[in-house]
Amino acid sequence: MNSSRKLSGHKGPVSCLKICPESHILVSGAEDNVIRVWDLRSMRTSKCMTGCLSSDIEAITYVADKHMLYVACTKGLYSFDLHRGGLIVKEANSEVSLNEGGDEVASIAINVKGDMLAVAMDSGVINLLPIKTNGSFCENSGATRYKKLSRVHTNIVSTVAFKKNNPRELISGGFDYAACIWEADRGRPKASTSFKALPSEDAG
Repeated sequence: MNSSRKLSGHKGPVSCLKICPESHILVSGAEDNVIRVWDLRSMRTSKCMTGCLSSDIEAITYVADKHMLYVACTKGLYSFDLHRGGLIVKEANSEVSLNEGGDEVASIAINVKGDMLAVAMDSGVINLLPIKTNGSFCENSGATRYKKLSRVHTNIVSTVAFKKNNPRELISGGFDYAACIWEADRGRPKASTSFKALPSEDAG
């Protein structure tokens, strides 16, 4: 018996997903520049962000207990308070530009306290942005005021995640075969390793 079910609504290829099983929520971003929040119990859209994003959606993350959605696009970062508005949302709660000179976002993550957002870039840099208690970006998080983590990755940082038991430690992995644990507050690596140096299965 085939138990698969389909969520229909996007008019373009889906570029990113975030699922929160504990709240029965799935968030999707697509090349139609639309973000949909799906209620997995009814299999219907509960929120639709449209008309407020004018560039490609590259990454999304969701804080279930605060109902805050964070979106990385080609031209900037956006936060949405899903408590606000009705089904259709046409304005972000806050936004900020990274001014990275064409550098694209590969992945984003937020810590369990909801006060710090990690933005991993194709260049190998990780940006750390402070988040206010209302879920919006801090005024000083634009331009050059956010913290940069660098000097470890030399290629695309494909994934970032904060440790659940320590919201001030961040784990990253990249296309350079490197993985790193960062001390976020100090902006420096705590430990790193290169999997490129590990012996292959064919090694004698």
